[in-house]
Amino acid sequence: MTKSIPPPQPHQYSHFRESVCSSASVADIVFLVDESSRIGQRNFHLIRTFLLKVISALDIGPDNVRVALVLYSDKPRLEFSLDTFEKKPEVLNYLTKLPYRGGQTYTGAAIDFVRKKVFSKKMGSRKDQGVQQLAVVITDGESLDNFTGPASKLRRKGVTVYAVGIQNVSASDQLYKIASHPPRKHSLTYPSLAYPIFWIIQAIFVVNVFNIS
Repeated sequence: MTKSIPPPQPHQYSHFRESVCSSASVADIVFLVDESSRIGQRNFHLIRTFLLKVISALDIGPDNVRVALVLYSDKPRLEFSLDTFEKKPEVLNYLTKLPYRGGQTYTGAAIDFVRKKVFSKKMGSRKDQGVQQLAVVITDGESLDNFTGPASKLRRKGVTVYAVGIQNVSASDQLYKIASHPPRKHSLTYPSLAYPIFWIIQAIFVVNVFNIS
């Protein structure tokens, strides 16, 4: 029998919530999502539902919040860039058809791809206008390549990086090496699958940050 685990308490993640919330009204946000076989189709479906919830809560528009999505496993795959969609319904419609492919986990290569290709003026970044640059990395914390260096380079580029650990993340320092400093303010970890990842992230990230009822 699986031992029950008490749900996470919102006050535990107050710094995380406040930091994301303060940047969420006008921002360029890139979601980097692990779609490896370790994630599994069920959890990927829940992550897709989570993304739909988040996008629904944001003020999407060319002068407000721009979003991009990169999925990765063996290699990163750009689904849409920061300037692909100007209207929220377009983003939501795309997400409803998002496929799951599986594969191995190469987080370092994916972070490098985001830094070099996605956070660029050519892809819709407004960094030169002073707009906050945010990356939300959703991963199981395990990778077949080195992600410490790529994550450091992404942060040095001026991107605030949030790391959300799913599946059986055994060591929080794996996410800490991805997240901006201080890492406790920019990362969430969950050691058990007793609670589905969607329930956890919705309770902490969506409800409290974006005020979804």
